[in-house]
Amino acid sequence: MQQAIATTLGHLADPRAVGLLGRWRTHPQVQVRWSVCLALTPLAADDADALRHLVELTRDPHPPVRDWAYFGLYQTGQDTAQVRHALIAPDR
Repeated sequence: MQQAIATTLGHLADPRAVGLLGRWRTHPQVQVRWSVCLALTPLAADDADALRHLVELTRDPHPPVRDWAYFGLYQTGQDTAQVRHALIAPDR
């Protein structure tokens, strides 16, 4: 259910969803975390919390979630120390 909700919120791109999506970034189901990455990506360009959550998802244990988080960071066009650190982190 959370996966469908996260996907829907991503299509709406409503900044009010960032809090809920942020809470689901550590959800035990990988499909939910992946949907959270998708949903946060369009929001992260204008919302610091969404960007922070997306950066945190670059350290997800599941490679496809991490890959989407990296791609999402690229799509935001943000060039911050936080984003640069995530992109060059040695544990990548």
